[in-house]
Amino acid sequence: MFQRLHRPSWPARLREFVWPRAGWRRSATYLAHRISRISGTPHWIAAGLACGAAVSCTPLPGGHFILGALAALVARGSVIAAVIGTAFGNPWTFPLLWLASYRIGLLLVTGTVPDEQPPPADFLSLFADTTRALLTGDVDLFVGRVWPVWYPMMVGSLVLAVVTWIAIYVPARSLITLAQERRRAGIAGQSRALEKNSVEKRNPY
Repeated sequence: MFQRLHRPSWPARLREFVWPRAGWRRSATYLAHRISRISGTPHWIAAGLACGAAVSCTPLPGGHFILGALAALVARGSVIAAVIGTAFGNPWTFPLLWLASYRIGLLLVTGTVPDEQPPPADFLSLFADTTRALLTGDVDLFVGRVWPVWYPMMVGSLVLAVVTWIAIYVPARSLITLAQERRRAGIAGQSRALEKNSVEKRNPY
């Protein structure tokens, strides 16, 4: 009954994901509002948020929601916050995350980093080849073209994930704690004001 009469098309959804019509600032404000509405301890919310952001560093697009939820359960965090946290991975940050994870992974796996950097289009081709190899069972394609790039990316992304988790969790927990304290103070102030008004009504003179 309350569903949209006209559901947006896939191109419209993709365009909204890449460049929100409301603008990035308003979208960020909306996400912050959604996070502030989550009830729970600061650790519970911050851990979920950090888990969602951390898994977004992995070269597993399409599985970030599930991975974020599982990571949140392990870290005793909020699954809802984890889903929101996956917004850390988006069309604007993915190229940087992929390139950083690839170079870090190469350094850890081979001990060297090539001077040439693969363009973002190569990463898109990588995920297309991965999908094709998995759907068709093409082992040669996976071993020859996917694994040499995907494996270093996966190794490097684990390092990025740990750094991202800490970088998100620490400030998020502090901000959430501060927000909850202000909310409790506001509720207490409203309660005192209501109690004062009630007393004044009972004793007008």
